[in-house]
Order: sequence, then structure tokens, then C-alpha cells
Amino acid sequence: MSMSRPSWLSEFALAAVGLPAFVSGAILSHYFALSSQKKKVNGHTSEYFRLPFGVRVHLIDGESDCEESMKGLLARLRTRKADNLESLPLLGLDCEWRPHGSHRYFEHLWSHANEEANHNSSHTSATTGNTMNEGKQEVEEPQDEAPAAPVRNRVALLQLSDGESCYLLRLQRFSVMPASLLELLADERILKTGVGINGDVKYLFLDYNILVRGCVDLQPLAHRDGYTEAGSGLSKLALSILGLPIEKNHSIRCSDWERHALTKQQIHYAALDAYIAHKIFAELYSRHAHQYPGKATDHPNGRPVNVYTFCASFTDKRVPTVKNVGTKTPSSNQSSKVRKFRSPARKTILYENCRMQAPDGTTLCTVNRKKIQWYVDRNIADLVSDDPPTIRLRFAPSGVGHANDPYYLGQKENRCVVCGVDTNFLRHSVIPHSYRKFFDVNLKSRSSHDIVLLCQECCERANLCDINLRYKISQETGIPLSGYGDKWLIDEQKRKVKSIAKALLGSKKLPEDRRKDLELELCTLASDSELTQQKLEQYAACEIKFPNPQHRSHEQLVVDMLKTEVDVRDFIQRWRSHFLENMKPAYLPEHWSVTKDK
Repeated sequence: MSMSRPSWLSEFALAAVGLPAFVSGAILSHYFALSSQKKKVNGHTSEYFRLPFGVRVHLIDGESDCEESMKGLLARLRTRKADNLESLPLLGLDCEWRPHGSHRYFEHLWSHANEEANHNSSHTSATTGNTMNEGKQEVEEPQDEAPAAPVRNRVALLQLSDGESCYLLRLQRFSVMPASLLELLADERILKTGVGINGDVKYLFLDYNILVRGCVDLQPLAHRDGYTEAGSGLSKLALSILGLPIEKNHSIRCSDWERHALTKQQIHYAALDAYIAHKIFAELYSRHAHQYPGKATDHPNGRPVNVYTFCASFTDKRVPTVKNVGTKTPSSNQSSKVRKFRSPARKTILYENCRMQAPDGTTLCTVNRKKIQWYVDRNIADLVSDDPPTIRLRFAPSGVGHANDPYYLGQKENRCVVCGVDTNFLRHSVIPHSYRKFFDVNLKSRSSHDIVLLCQECCERANLCDINLRYKISQETGIPLSGYGDKWLIDEQKRKVKSIAKALLGSKKLPEDRRKDLELELCTLASDSELTQQKLEQYAACEIKFPNPQHRSHEQLVVDMLKTEVDVRDFIQRWRSHFLENMKPAYLPEHWSVTKDK
């Protein structure tokens, strides 16, 4: 039985959008709770999941409100236990952004709003659906052809739900990202879940340098437990697992999420997506815990498996999107992974653990075989051992190198220090080179303590974590990540020359009069009396930008702020501790230390 809603409440709810979060949350939760759960579709009554009474919706568009709200949310989530079926350290997560396209596209959406509402479970545009949320399979092909879907803008709205409240964060209105929000999203012990969450967190990183850890995609999780036969989109999963679908109105999905005041329909749509994601995960975990009580758990009294073990196979994994609907087998072109852009792995091993000795037999350092051969070939050292390969110098060196230093003289293994993989690794700077290059020469020369081996996947994770710390340093120091001043300057005259040359080379259908005008203009700008094909190609390939000598990078300015040796030491140790806390390396070389001086 549907509940009627007083007309005055609609106006009151709209007015609540501009109020502080703690006020608007109470008003909006009452508004959505009174909304009807039934809708007429083709003459039949169809039920949809709605936000339950008492679930508060907080619309946040300022950094201070966000900092306060996220600090409280973080504190609450950290008190929750991993095997408590009623209260998990879990957030439903989703993102929305405004499509960037023509007026014809939006006119199409609005003109077909009623039809789309009547067919929200099918016969809607797959192309448009993919525009809004990469990897989220909510829709199928339309009966009529829609205009081409627009490209994606920056994420405008981040939705989070802990099952009791929903937080809608208007990220584009933040001048800086609050520290508590960054800490919450980077905390891997607080799980984040959603359909196609890999795409959402990728966009958060690309748009705002926000690192999200502890992510679990609902699609493969539900697929493992056999709940994707009817479909793997959020609405289909809600129907399969919770018993009711959610209404996916296309005109709301592709609406303007950057508008000054979000509509009540947008607010409910956004809050519901995050809430349902949390609800589906919690229900899957509850069913698993009741089906396998005490399985894979350390509790002898039969308490359920903890939530981290339950989803360990899918946490922070870039799994292929589940595309199958019903009993169909996905075709080869349907299953695709998120593209990764990685640095090439090393072709040779890094550590050969060969030794170099002084004439008195003191071990000075470890070197590679190529250097040993160089010394032997020039008769300035003798090979004194084959296992390990060791040379003894025939002359007295000017220094003692790393003599008596157990870290530098110790045996090192060619494997990832995090996961132990012994192939496809590369070097990673624990203290980013962009900072390190501005250190005093005594701190950075002949020192490899903070260079470690990582596999490509761990290196990618480490780089993401480093960006998160960079962001915190930027907030603490007030120095923007872009530094001060433009990094590059543009030579406007060369830019015009290049543009005209490319136009002349690439446009075969230029009117003759227009071509002559462009050639004359190019000759004037380039001070050239005659143009040839070769000259045009040179002009089209010319470099138009050059470094700005006045630019000061973020890293240079930060290092300049380190006035004393203590400041530098603390900065170095902060990066080392950051690496240990975030990457949890299990295979660091012996004697590697956060407090090591050189």
C-alpha cells in the first residue's frame, strides 16, 4: 500500500537542500520515507526499492562540513567489527558526473523520459548507460536510435553510505579535499563496494588525485555466489538479492549533476545507489556467514567468517566486468579489463651481490659482474673468489665506501619486496625522486637504501599511495602540486606557424584562395620567401613550448622549507613509514630501516 505525501513536504524538502547537513539530513530522510514505493507501468503496478524511513541524507558542498562529517563517519566505522553482521566497516560508494554533449542529446532524454520510466529494466540505451558509469551494466539496446552519447566530465558527486546515513559530496565545489575524506577513502580496513567501482575510483583518482583502497566490486562477488542470472547491474542485483529492483530513470541518470541546486529526484537517486550497494554487500555477507558458520575463521566458538576473508579474492582487484545476462555465455569482445599503463619491467636483474675489497681485504661495497670484469680487464683488481664473485683492488681507494654497513654489504634478493614475485619487477623510489633530487648531495649520492624492487602491480599501487601523501603535504604546506608559475611557456608566433603548416599539409580540399592566403601568412610569420613540402613538414613539427625559468615546482618548494637536518630527517622518515604502512612489504632486505641515516 503506497503512502500519500503532503504537498507542503515536497516544498519543504526542496528548501532543505541548502540547509546544513544535520538539518537537511533529517528532512530529506522523512521526505524519501514517505515517497510511494509503487508505480504504474503499462497499466500494472510495479514496486521499487526506496530509501527506508530514518536513513539520513546529508548533502555536503563545503570543505568544512565535509571535514566534520567524514571525521565522525571515520570514527564510527573504525569501531565496527569485521564479523558483526549488523554493523560492518563498510561503505557503499558511487559517483555521478554531468555528460558533456549537445542539446539534442538532452532533448532526446527528456522527450523520452516517460517511455524510459516505463521500460527502465529493459529497452534503454546501453551506450548512454556506459557514458555515466563505466562497467555498470544497467541497460540494453533501445527500440529507437538515440543521438551519440556525450563524453564524461569530471566527477561532480561522490556518494557514500554506511547503511544508516548517506553522504552526497559535491566534489567540484571543494577547493581542497578534506584530510578526513582522503584518510577515509585510503583506509583499506574500511571496505568500499559498488557496481563497477573500479571505474568510479579510477575517475576519482584521475580527476582529484583521490586514492581509494579496500574496494570490492559487487558484480564478481554476486556472480561467485550465483546471483547474476537475471543480470549484473545494480537494479538487477537488488531484485535478485533484496527482492525489489531500484528505479533507474535515464533522465535523472544523465541529468546535470553540476547544477546549482540538485533536484529531490537527483538526491534520492544518488543516495539510493550508495545505500543499495551497501545493502546488497551486507546481505551477501550475511547469507554466506549463516551458510558457512565458523568457516575459515579463527574463532573456536563458531562465529562467522570475518568480512575481509569473505571478499579477499575481490578486494582491490581489477577484475573483468561481469557481462553475462541469464544463461548466455559472454563473447570474447564482451570481457575486457581496465587498461593499465605500466612502466616496462627490468630486462636484467638488479642485485648480483658481487663484492669489492680494499687491498687489506676489507669489503667496501657490492657491485655487478660487469664492473668486476671492467676492473679485472684493466689489471687494477684481482679476482679472489668465485662464490660470491669478489675482487680485491691493487690500489688504495680514496674512501671506505660502505665498509662495515650491514645493509649495503648484505645479500639482496631479486624479488618484489612487497609480494615476493621474482619476475617483472622494476625499481621504486621510496622517497620520490622528484623530491630527492633537491636534497643535499651528501644525502642522495651513492645511497640506494630507499631504492627497492617492486613488481609492476605493486609499483602501480605504491605510486597511487605516493600521490595521496603528496596531496597531504600540499595541504599541510599550502604549496599546490602544480607549483608556482606556468611550467611551460608558449611561443605564440611558432604556434601560429605550426597551426598553419598543419592546415596546409592536412587539408586537401582547401579552396585555392584560402590556401594562398595561408601560405602568404606563413611566409610572413616565418620570414620565408618560398615554401616547400619539406619546409611545411618542418614547421608542422616545430616545438612551440619551452620551460619557464620562473617556474618553481611543488617538490623544490617543499624541500626548500626543510631548513634543518632534523626537518630533512623527519621528511625522509615520513616517506619510509608511509611505504611500510601502505604497502606492508614482507620481503625487505635485512637491516632496512626507517631511521637509517644514509
